[in-house]
Amino acid sequence: MSRIEYASQTAEQSGFSLVELLIVATIIAILGALAYPSFSAYLLKNQRLAAQKSLYALQLQQEEWRISHAQYATDISDLDPRLADHTHYSFSITQASSSHYQLTATVKAGLAQAQDRQGAQSCQTLTLNRSHEKTPVECWE
Repeated sequence: MSRIEYASQTAEQSGFSLVELLIVATIIAILGALAYPSFSAYLLKNQRLAAQKSLYALQLQQEEWRISHAQYATDISDLDPRLADHTHYSFSITQASSSHYQLTATVKAGLAQAQDRQGAQSCQTLTLNRSHEKTPVECWE
């Protein structure tokens, strides 16, 4: 028996064939295509929850401000100037008086967050007032 014949009989195949690699790549692509929409929705909801948390914090700060002043704050920078740098939402105070206020979080223009929905309800603008009324209700659930 020659060396070539002996080597061909004892050599084992190692590595992957091109077909096997293509099958694995296809499976990974399919799983990615299925997971991406769910992951995107998770990110949008997570940013919305962060905005809601900020609105709750502002609500507490408004009550603290009212204790020291004759009315509620009218400028968001009086309460929390750090919110001016929020990456996804702009915060504002509307309808501020000595007895009432409304806090608003609005999605900044041009961001994917503008696609945030809860069912058929758009969640681009979230509001919270002194009476703890939240709109749109669907986006706060």
